[in-house]
Amino acid sequence: MIILLDENFPLRFYTRLQKEGLAAQHILLTDRGIHDRQIIARLKQEEVLFLTQDEDFIEAAPDCKASINWSRVSQSMAINRRVEIWLSAVKQFSAKKWNEKFFELYDDGQLRPVEIVKR
Repeated sequence: MIILLDENFPLRFYTRLQKEGLAAQHILLTDRGIHDRQIIARLKQEEVLFLTQDEDFIEAAPDCKASINWSRVSQSMAINRRVEIWLSAVKQFSAKKWNEKFFELYDDGQLRPVEIVKR
């Protein structure tokens, strides 16, 4: 599965995913400045793991084939620590089959599945 990083993630995390041998794409490198609507269109069509720090993607979650991980990790935390937390979340996600499609991630590094009800 491709791990798709929203443009608000540091390139250091993208590089770390590559070093781990994971298939990663970073919007900053491929589609810089792309509108959220275009990202949502992709998330509706492809089974990717999308990591974002932007809550604008919450409402799109019920209609997506993609799984969405909304990072709420503190930006004041050292970047190396955040990278480790995000990497741990990717590994947690990959370690089992989830029925849920939307997750929140906080400073403790635990993925929290969240049910999003379609309005």
